[in-house]
Amino acid sequence: MGSLLFAGWVLFALVLGWLLEPGPSGPTNTGLDVLPPTNDEEDER
Repeated sequence: MGSLLFAGWVLFALVLGWLLEPGPSGPTNTGLDVLPPTNDEEDER
């Protein structure tokens, strides 16, 4: 049962990372909206 829970957490972390990856205007823009503008500024330079 513990390995199943661990696999669930790993899958959740991967999905969460995938949701945060696409851009700053995503649904999860609460605690991490410092990171996307930084990436955009580096991209423009």
